[in-house]
Amino acid sequence: GYLMKYKVEDRHVLDESERLDLSKEMDEFLYCTVNAVKHHISHTYGLDYSESGVRKLIKELGYSYKKT
Repeated sequence: GYLMKYKVEDRHVLDESERLDLSKEMDEFLYCTVNAVKHHISHTYGLDYSESGVRKLIKELGYSYKKT
């Protein structure tokens, strides 16, 4: 028989509701490193961001990194 092929698009970025969830998470918890945020994204959403991608995302969400 014939098999239908479905094109499955791989997601590489957070969608809008996930970005909102992450923003709420960052309001509640202090993440001391980019790697900590990267790990949270990977564990929670199953997405593998690069460190530079996480830095860009953090900035887009209105957060900044400050040395303590």
